[in-house]
Amino acid sequence: MKPLKFSPSLLRIGHLGGDRSNRQEGSSLFGDLGCIMFVSDNYKQLIDDGALKIADTLYFKYLSPTDATTVVFEAIVNENGLEIDGETFNPSTAAVKCVYELFGSKIAINGWLVWQNPQRLSLTQLLLQLRNSPIDEFDPSELVTTSPQHPLTRDVVFFLGAGVSIADGAPLQGTILPMLYADQELNSADISDLKDVKAFLREFFNYKGESENVPNLEYVFGFIDFFLSKGEALSAVYTLAMMAQLRESLIRYIHYIIASCINQSSETLKRMIGQLYAKNTNVSIITLNYDTLFEDSFPEFFVLNYYYSFCYELINYDYEYLSPESWFINPLKPLLTPSGSTPHVLKLMKLHGSLNWLYCNVCNSLMVKLSNKETLLQSILESTHSTTTDSNKCPRDGSVMRALITPPAYKKDLTHPVITQLLIEAGHEVRAAKKVVFIGYSMPEADVHIKAILTRENLKNKEIIIINPFLDNACKRRYIQLNENAVFLEKTLENAIDDGELLKLLQKPRT
Repeated sequence: MKPLKFSPSLLRIGHLGGDRSNRQEGSSLFGDLGCIMFVSDNYKQLIDDGALKIADTLYFKYLSPTDATTVVFEAIVNENGLEIDGETFNPSTAAVKCVYELFGSKIAINGWLVWQNPQRLSLTQLLLQLRNSPIDEFDPSELVTTSPQHPLTRDVVFFLGAGVSIADGAPLQGTILPMLYADQELNSADISDLKDVKAFLREFFNYKGESENVPNLEYVFGFIDFFLSKGEALSAVYTLAMMAQLRESLIRYIHYIIASCINQSSETLKRMIGQLYAKNTNVSIITLNYDTLFEDSFPEFFVLNYYYSFCYELINYDYEYLSPESWFINPLKPLLTPSGSTPHVLKLMKLHGSLNWLYCNVCNSLMVKLSNKETLLQSILESTHSTTTDSNKCPRDGSVMRALITPPAYKKDLTHPVITQLLIEAGHEVRAAKKVVFIGYSMPEADVHIKAILTRENLKNKEIIIINPFLDNACKRRYIQLNENAVFLEKTLENAIDDGELLKLLQKPRT
């Protein structure tokens, strides 16, 4: 049947399908930020090395589900992405919007796998050619809709603790507040909620920004959460609404400070993910860190049909409510993929939430708000109370969305619907695991909820390994209480990768 030529009229710039590059270019696994065009390192490599040329035409051949005709979408290569009818898009956004606008289908499409040049090579194949890697697996000549499959058992479950993030520049808790007070860009601006935070810390913790006498963040959040949980005001000035606002502001500024310090991605985590992809994809990740370092290290593998899932239904999957720059593809749903390529999905459970998550208490929606240091600063400077701006309003019902992390506090509130579901999911993964590997996690006594999950899922009958160069006797005892045969590797994750230990841990168990 003769292909149909179709070039739909698309909306404003949007990004989906995630090629995150460096900090200046910020993006996310499934989408890039705002209405600003960010060019990924992978895409830049294709342009710089001549695999793609400006003004080249690319094609996406899609078999119509209604009448079995082939629709051919066209896009023009420019330096910032793929251009369709004068608008520029990330490759995946372009593919998804073409299908969504013509057929109303929300099917997940990785643009790197479906856009092809006149020689019928996909973007992924062109990238692999540059790297002298095999390309046959990603032949786009026949596209099929495939649902990722998960075995009933898991070969390895990894627990990531603070040690992983600190190695890549994440600040220690005790340095966050002094860094906040020392930040010249923030403190030179007239920001009312920052003034509120400082006034609160000065009045109740006698803290004025010095490097000594720094209040423990667990104590600060515990103090605020006490009043919020009781539904009681602290004073006529510090009402419930004011305390809630202080909590949101503190989280926002912690996010900014961490984003200022931490690398946009981790070379060590990239190497780890690379070994998972190459050696054993039947693994899952449980992390207690609320930074975005792991997600930021993943995009290089997206082009290879490898994805991660937060294990919760995001509003970012619902294209009807969000503009394209906030669209994500749902990797747990059927994906359009080359017939010879199998999509793999890594479950990523962030048990303490994430600094870029927003939650709506009205419709129970969870949204990932993509951000980096520059966009966070812009948001802070544009509005002294950005937590109530349109950007933080629920796109479904207009309610104000609140940050979703379980901040460092002595008593953690684990009753939030999202956190509750993730704890259940984590328990299921541990139960299904043959091996549990803890990396950079000291099993602190305050994390009694983690010990409860591990104990309930019978960790005594599993192989457990702890990778941590800073193990003291108290930490070892806590692990031995869970499994007397615990194996301790007193080394960093980077060392475990360098000496081949991680590859050994990824070996599939004998059946």
